[in-house]
Amino acid sequence: MRKPSYTPQQEQEVTQLLKEPDLSYSDIAKLCDLKYEQVVSVNYKHRVRPLRPRRSQADMLTVSTPAVSDYDQIDQELQQVEARRQQLLKQKADLEICFIVEDGGNVSINGLNGHPLTAHYTQWLRFLRKNKGAELREFISQKFGVKGVANA
Repeated sequence: MRKPSYTPQQEQEVTQLLKEPDLSYSDIAKLCDLKYEQVVSVNYKHRVRPLRPRRSQADMLTVSTPAVSDYDQIDQELQQVEARRQQLLKQKADLEICFIVEDGGNVSINGLNGHPLTAHYTQWLRFLRKNKGAELREFISQKFGVKGVANA
């Protein structure tokens, strides 16, 4: 059995102070120059104050349901968020394709998807000089069966 880390005088003093309902365990610990856990230990030993019942799993998982007016407010906020989302998607679709020059001579094409298509400017020049744009259109048309790519 472990020896208590407080003296019998401290134990008696804590027992008396625990009878005062206005004093918290922390207050008693400060008054008696003890740690909070030591005051709890004295109370556990002498049962001066009632011990808190252990919380069951069911108590911990209890969820309060919102009032009906809260559901209306939540539904209204959800509709506003969805409307804003649709507006942003439309704006994204309306973006034009743009070119950006980056450090080191890289040229990026933005507006095709979420990420830019980036290559060094010499690679873009090589692609354009060999007139590969027309070949790319034809390739896509053949491989994916997309009609009208040649005219795009």
